[in-house]
Amino acid sequence: MAEGLTELDKLKHAVQLIEEISMGRLEVCPARTQCFCIRAEPDSHIGLDVCIHARPSQEGYDVTFYAGTINSTGNLDSKGISKLMLESQQAYALLTALEIQSYHPTHKDLEKFQAFLLHRHQHDQTMQPQM
Repeated sequence: MAEGLTELDKLKHAVQLIEEISMGRLEVCPARTQCFCIRAEPDSHIGLDVCIHARPSQEGYDVTFYAGTINSTGNLDSKGISKLMLESQQAYALLTALEIQSYHPTHKDLEKFQAFLLHRHQHDQTMQPQM
């Protein structure tokens, strides 16, 4: 990634990576308690989560992404194992791409990022066909 990107730009790029590498299975959404969350499709086996921790000795926050199982895999047939393997490969590629960058936004950066996500979410809602 090019040098000189703002923390806001890096977070927006992370959204793009998450949604593209997961082929739309994961979606970054605004959240009240932690600025944003990452939703997985209901039948997903592996999800992505985010931790936002204040840096006590410095201004701002550390943002870390990690993957985890979200549905019990139970008894899987060959099709289920194939889906699980694809999700695992996507999660590995995604975390590898995200970990190349470090994320240290300020409170103001997180507010702007949440506003960006809210605007995008509202736009997506208005673009959906009405029944």
